Amino acid sequence: MQIQRLIDRVTERRGIERQTALSELLALAERQPDEAVGIFQELTNLCQGGKLVSEDLESHVPTILRMWQRLYNEAKPFQGDPFKVEWTVDDAYQPVRAPLEWLLDMMAFLPGESVGSALRENLQLADPLLQLFAAISILRRLEPINDRDLDPIAANHQTRHKLWTQLRELQMESLMPKRWSTPEQLAASEFVNWASHPMELGVPPEEIELAKTFSAVVEGKRRDLYLFRFREFPKPWEPSGGWMAGIAGPYRDGTQLLSPWSSFDDWEAMSPEQHFAKLFSAINGEG
Repeated sequence: MQIQRLIDRVTERRGIERQTALSELLALAERQPDEAVGIFQELTNLCQGGKLVSEDLESHVPTILRMWQRLYNEAKPFQGDPFKVEWTVDDAYQPVRAPLEWLLDMMAFLPGESVGSALRENLQLADPLLQLFAAISILRRLEPINDRDLDPIAANHQTRHKLWTQLRELQMESLMPKRWSTPEQLAASEFVNWASHPMELGVPPEEIELAKTFSAVVEGKRRDLYLFRFREFPKPWEPSGGWMAGIAGPYRDGTQLLSPWSSFDDWEAMSPEQHFAKLFSAINGEG
């Protein structure tokens, strides 16, 4: 209730009353880290909707950068291999990762060179999602970014499709590294994002491989779909399920036409053709 009252004051008031409400919100985020995600999310949404502008936030930049520095310092010890999943889903990491994601998103709307410097420093973290949020905020600020900063984001299955989607929204598709923007690479990434949903695996698959490309009629045209085999990261507390089968595609102009899908069947239980027939029937409304 307190957060909503302050958000209402930020939205409805002007001048010193708005500034006071912003100060109280940011102080609350500092005092109560468990409230920070909701506060950063609300402020980001206000910025995206044009209800907050850079002039409103200018005097609060030092406070916001102080919070960013604290979260950045807390995130650094967790950093590991960006292609391994286990450390990114560590329960101890999530209270740091989640608010830092939203804070990086909000920083796109903050004025000042110090903000740009902080975003570029954030690109040094190994976490592909934190790299993604920092990179997109840099681009939203209409600042240049190097290909070498975008390549590791595009190379990672967890963030490749998200990067592609964000670049398209910004009309900056030309910045997408070409080797990672093929339909099969986008399909692998979109499948990983689908599998990460709490109603599916709940975490990204750690390994995914293109097993075979199939052709089928979708929306009246013959198009390519991609059969993958994938598996979760090894979990000491439960036996591995091994390799499983999943499907993604097809694409039209960079947009996937059908949802990715998996029945989480053992890869060895069927032939690739049988896996494809079962999965395509499910996503094409034939099951």
